[in-house]
Amino acid sequence: MPEKTIKLTGWKAAIAAIVLLILLGVRVMTFSNNTDKELLEALNMQLMSEFYPNQVERLKAALDQTDEEKIESGTSAVLNAELNILSVQTSYPFLDFSSPQNIVVKVTYNLDDEAGKKEKYYLFKHGVIGSNWQYQYESNVISYYLNFL
Repeated sequence: MPEKTIKLTGWKAAIAAIVLLILLGVRVMTFSNNTDKELLEALNMQLMSEFYPNQVERLKAALDQTDEEKIESGTSAVLNAELNILSVQTSYPFLDFSSPQNIVVKVTYNLDDEAGKKEKYYLFKHGVIGSNWQYQYESNVISYYLNFL
Protein backbone atom coordinates (compact mmCIF):
# COMPACT_ATOMS: atom_id res chain seq x y z
CA MET A 1 0.00 0.00 0.00
CA PRO A 2 1.55 3.33 -1.00
CA GLU A 3 2.12 5.82 1.76
CA LYS A 4 0.71 9.32 1.38
CA THR A 5 2.38 12.29 2.98
CA ILE A 6 1.02 15.77 3.40
CA LYS A 7 3.46 18.65 3.47
CA LEU A 8 2.27 21.92 4.90
CA THR A 9 4.66 24.71 4.10
CA GLY A 10 4.33 28.37 3.37
CA TRP A 11 0.83 29.73 2.91
CA LYS A 12 -0.76 26.25 3.30
CA ALA A 13 0.71 25.97 6.79
CA ALA A 14 -0.50 29.48 7.67
CA ILE A 15 -4.05 28.69 6.51
CA ALA A 16 -4.06 25.37 8.42
CA ALA A 17 -2.87 27.16 11.57
CA ILE A 18 -5.56 29.84 11.21
CA VAL A 19 -8.27 27.21 10.72
CA LEU A 20 -7.07 25.31 13.81
CA LEU A 21 -7.02 28.50 15.89
CA ILE A 22 -10.55 29.37 14.76
CA LEU A 23 -11.80 25.87 15.64
CA LEU A 24 -10.07 26.06 19.02
CA GLY A 25 -11.54 29.51 19.70
CA VAL A 26 -15.05 28.41 18.80
CA ARG A 27 -14.64 25.28 20.95
CA VAL A 28 -13.54 27.29 23.97
CA MET A 29 -16.47 29.68 23.49
CA THR A 30 -18.93 26.76 23.71
CA PHE A 31 -17.94 26.07 27.33
CA SER A 32 -20.34 27.81 29.65
CA ASN A 33 -21.52 28.01 33.19
CA ASN A 34 -24.79 26.20 33.32
CA THR A 35 -27.99 27.65 34.69
CA ASP A 36 -30.37 24.95 33.43
CA LYS A 37 -32.41 24.21 36.54
CA GLU A 38 -33.31 20.63 35.52
CA LEU A 39 -29.67 19.78 34.78
CA LEU A 40 -28.55 21.20 38.12
CA GLU A 41 -31.17 19.09 39.90
CA ALA A 42 -30.05 15.93 38.08
CA LEU A 43 -26.40 16.73 38.87
CA ASN A 44 -27.21 17.37 42.53
CA MET A 45 -29.06 14.03 42.69
CA GLN A 46 -26.05 12.22 41.21
CA LEU A 47 -23.60 13.84 43.61
CA MET A 48 -25.84 13.10 46.59
CA SER A 49 -26.08 9.45 45.56
CA GLU A 50 -22.29 9.27 45.74
CA PHE A 51 -21.95 11.41 48.87
CA TYR A 52 -24.40 9.80 51.30
CA PRO A 53 -23.21 6.17 51.08
CA ASN A 54 -19.74 7.50 51.94
CA GLN A 55 -21.23 9.30 54.93
CA VAL A 56 -22.88 6.09 56.16
CA GLU A 57 -19.52 4.32 56.09
CA ARG A 58 -17.89 7.19 57.98
CA LEU A 59 -20.69 7.11 60.56
CA LYS A 60 -20.30 3.35 61.05
CA ALA A 61 -16.56 3.77 61.53
CA ALA A 62 -17.13 6.55 64.08
CA LEU A 63 -19.65 4.46 66.03
CA ASP A 64 -17.26 1.49 66.16
CA GLN A 65 -14.87 3.52 68.32
CA THR A 66 -14.68 2.81 72.04
CA ASP A 67 -13.73 6.30 73.21
CA GLU A 68 -16.80 8.52 73.71
CA GLU A 69 -14.97 11.67 72.64
CA LYS A 70 -13.91 10.04 69.37
CA ILE A 71 -17.48 8.84 68.79
CA GLU A 72 -18.86 12.32 69.45
CA SER A 73 -16.33 14.12 67.25
CA GLY A 74 -16.70 11.54 64.47
CA THR A 75 -20.48 11.60 64.42
CA SER A 76 -20.65 15.39 64.61
CA ALA A 77 -18.23 15.67 61.68
CA VAL A 78 -20.41 13.31 59.63
CA LEU A 79 -23.69 14.96 60.60
CA ASN A 80 -22.42 18.48 59.94
CA ALA A 81 -20.81 17.67 56.58
CA GLU A 82 -22.65 18.86 53.53
CA LEU A 83 -22.11 18.90 49.81
CA ASN A 84 -21.32 22.35 48.38
CA ILE A 85 -21.34 22.73 44.60
CA LEU A 86 -18.90 25.50 43.72
CA SER A 87 -19.21 25.59 39.92
CA VAL A 88 -20.87 23.76 37.07
CA GLN A 89 -19.61 24.07 33.51
CA THR A 90 -20.96 22.28 30.48
CA SER A 91 -19.40 21.16 27.25
CA TYR A 92 -22.02 20.94 24.54
CA PRO A 93 -21.26 18.92 21.41
CA PHE A 94 -19.50 21.05 18.84
CA LEU A 95 -20.77 19.34 15.69
CA ASP A 96 -24.04 17.84 16.92
CA PHE A 97 -27.34 19.59 16.33
CA SER A 98 -29.63 16.62 16.91
CA SER A 99 -31.72 15.41 19.75
CA PRO A 100 -31.22 13.74 22.23
CA GLN A 101 -28.28 15.86 23.25
CA ASN A 102 -25.29 14.53 25.17
CA ILE A 103 -23.27 16.98 27.22
CA VAL A 104 -20.27 16.60 29.48
CA VAL A 105 -20.61 18.43 32.79
CA LYS A 106 -17.63 19.55 34.84
CA VAL A 107 -18.56 20.06 38.48
CA THR A 108 -16.34 21.48 41.21
CA TYR A 109 -17.49 20.81 44.75
CA ASN A 110 -16.31 20.30 48.30
CA LEU A 111 -17.62 18.17 51.15
CA ASP A 112 -16.77 20.41 54.11
CA ASP A 113 -13.87 18.16 55.05
CA GLU A 114 -10.09 18.27 54.87
CA ALA A 115 -10.02 16.93 51.31
CA GLY A 116 -10.73 20.35 49.78
CA LYS A 117 -12.16 20.95 46.33
CA LYS A 118 -12.91 18.04 44.04
CA GLU A 119 -13.64 17.95 40.31
CA LYS A 120 -15.70 15.38 38.46
CA TYR A 121 -16.90 15.00 34.91
CA TYR A 122 -20.24 13.42 34.03
CA LEU A 123 -22.02 12.67 30.80
CA PHE A 124 -25.69 13.64 30.82
CA LYS A 125 -28.24 13.01 28.10
CA HIS A 126 -31.25 15.19 27.46
CA GLY A 127 -34.14 12.87 26.75
CA VAL A 128 -36.77 13.74 24.19
CA ILE A 129 -39.46 11.87 26.08
CA GLY A 130 -40.08 13.66 29.35
CA SER A 131 -37.64 16.42 28.43
CA ASN A 132 -35.32 15.74 31.36
CA TRP A 133 -31.62 15.21 31.94
CA GLN A 134 -30.44 11.69 32.62
CA TYR A 135 -27.09 10.68 34.10
CA GLN A 136 -25.24 8.31 31.76
CA TYR A 137 -21.80 7.69 33.27
CA GLU A 138 -18.78 9.34 34.85
CA SER A 139 -16.67 10.90 32.14
CA ASN A 140 -13.18 12.42 32.02
CA VAL A 141 -11.39 15.64 31.22
CA ILE A 142 -10.49 14.50 27.70
CA SER A 143 -14.10 14.00 26.68
CA TYR A 144 -14.95 17.37 28.25
CA TYR A 145 -12.56 19.21 25.96
CA LEU A 146 -13.05 16.98 22.93
CA ASN A 147 -16.85 16.82 22.97
CA PHE A 148 -17.18 17.21 19.20
CA LEU A 149 -19.88 14.70 18.37
